[in-house]
Amino acid sequence: MKVLLIDDDQDLVHIFEAELVKEGFQTASSFTGEDGLAKAKSETPDLVLLDQVLPDISGNDVLKQLKANDQTKNIPVIFL
Repeated sequence: MKVLLIDDDQDLVHIFEAELVKEGFQTASSFTGEDGLAKAKSETPDLVLLDQVLPDISGNDVLKQLKANDQTKNIPVIFL
């Protein structure tokens, strides 16, 4: 299972990644909303962990764009 983390707090992302990898998950990470949207399309994760406050666009807007896209609309999203 692959988890995409979208959060601008790099330290927090590294903590989550370390724990997820330890539990056997694959991870991908992004520190901006726009990059996160691109990685959701290219990495095809099974789950997205999404921060509400990002430097470029809000987590809500990222979620809206993910759900509006046929390629990403079925990926579950959990807000951090």
